[in-house]
Amino acid sequence: MQKIPPFLLSFYTKNRVFFTAERIRLATFARMKRYSFLIVILLFAACGQQPFRKMNVYGGYAQGTTFNIVYDSNAGDLQADIDAIFKTMDASMSLWDSASIITRINNSVPGTPVTADDHFAKVYALSDRIHKETDGAFNPCVYPLIKFWGFSKERFSEDSLKSKQFSVDSLRRHSVWGMVKPAGGLSYVRMSSKAGIDFNAIAQGYTVDVICDLFQAKNVQNYMVEVGGEVRAKGTNQKEKTWKIGIDKPISDSGTRQLQAIVDLDGLALATSGSYRKFYEKNGRRYSHTIDPRTGMPVEHKLLSASVFAPTCAEADAYATAFMVMGAGKAVHFVERHPSLMVYLISDAFNGEYEIYMSPALKNKISDPSK
Repeated sequence: MQKIPPFLLSFYTKNRVFFTAERIRLATFARMKRYSFLIVILLFAACGQQPFRKMNVYGGYAQGTTFNIVYDSNAGDLQADIDAIFKTMDASMSLWDSASIITRINNSVPGTPVTADDHFAKVYALSDRIHKETDGAFNPCVYPLIKFWGFSKERFSEDSLKSKQFSVDSLRRHSVWGMVKPAGGLSYVRMSSKAGIDFNAIAQGYTVDVICDLFQAKNVQNYMVEVGGEVRAKGTNQKEKTWKIGIDKPISDSGTRQLQAIVDLDGLALATSGSYRKFYEKNGRRYSHTIDPRTGMPVEHKLLSASVFAPTCAEADAYATAFMVMGAGKAVHFVERHPSLMVYLISDAFNGEYEIYMSPALKNKISDPSK
């Protein structure tokens, strides 16, 4: 098995290794929709202590970010299978692959069907469901506005906000959900020359799920899969203890990293969306990279970070984005009506402190890293 690259390792204590997963997505799933900083904590036995269970560890680069995967060694070497999954996901949903399905759809003549694959269809269907559930807060068809605000390949121009507002208003009608829609079978069609779709807010979570499906098919009982900060885990780690995942404090300095909380993760997925590291400032005003599809404008509220626990990583990924659009109050109300979800929300208290909300069911799973 390929070893974790040395630059990903930093020692926290004598017997703890942190695999940092910084979401840098410029190479594959297009825009950096957020920086979700999760730290996967794998407990290793210290030198001289009892032996630990042998597990395969595979890490590296994929989808424009890092990945770290740990699983039972008795499953054999599944590196080739994992690499094939990454390749398949890129061919389906990478905006940086000129031959991918999503690129061909976005470049197609309006009204002309483009044949997709099962993965694209599944992600589209899940996106449709979550779009409806969140009253439009989650909308992958917001892609024209993401490009316009400069959080994709295009860079932010120095136009005045007034002129941008004029353009936002004109682009909103091209960015509503359904401007790219099914056209029968596995075919999809875009409805205008400015329309497009971007699965960046769900595709990496979906990739995690597909890798976990591979492990399930191979009867792997213990594993942790992390891609770009999206994590899903089952069973126990090398020391036969529950997998532990660290959630970063929402510090805007990308060179500074501090843990806000540590959570036990078994049988669930976790994804975090945040607005504190991807933004631009103009005329003394900060604009978040999180775009509200309903207004076409960057969101402006106190919520800095939304960590979502869900049965699948694709769901956690999408809901985390939706909650960053909603804000804390509406996100809490939503979760209270959806018992399959749990959240850990960090908001700005405007005095250098944070306001924390966590689902009651998380209280026995969360620990303070300073203790």
